[in-house]
Amino acid sequence: MRATVFPTMVSGCWGWEVKKDRCFADPITASYFGLTPTEGAMGLPVKRYLAGIHTEDRERVEQRIAEAVHDGSAFCEEYRVNTLGGETRYITASGRCFHDATGEPEFYPGYIVDLGCQPGDETAFDMGGMIALAKLGARRSGNPFLQYLLEMADLEYTSTMRRREKPM
Repeated sequence: MRATVFPTMVSGCWGWEVKKDRCFADPITASYFGLTPTEGAMGLPVKRYLAGIHTEDRERVEQRIAEAVHDGSAFCEEYRVNTLGGETRYITASGRCFHDATGEPEFYPGYIVDLGCQPGDETAFDMGGMIALAKLGARRSGNPFLQYLLEMADLEYTSTMRRREKPM
């Protein structure tokens, strides 16, 4: 299903029940943070995921997560993770914390995009991944026209890829 909804750009996804401090992740996302697929499925405290973030990036990412939990703002950060296989990978993580009727943080879903083993590692992408990252940048810029153009590029790319996948 993930490939249908987010063709070629999303590597994995997670959901964090903030009040219970239980973060669930698909097997790919769990492994990016140094966790087993079983650990991702059963749900762990978010600190277990934070431990998988490279030590030089962890404090910054923790601060941004705290801001997003507090005010419900969109979260979009690029950082390094230490995978279950011992590899350091660059990812972009995006999500948003939703609050309940009383304003308390409740649920925080999100997704990751693999950026490769080093900054600018284009071999980790196909065109869909590059468009996805451009869309994230456009959202950060707040430029609605640029966001629109990239949304159209994404739709065209997705349509082209689907036509190529259909048997003749």
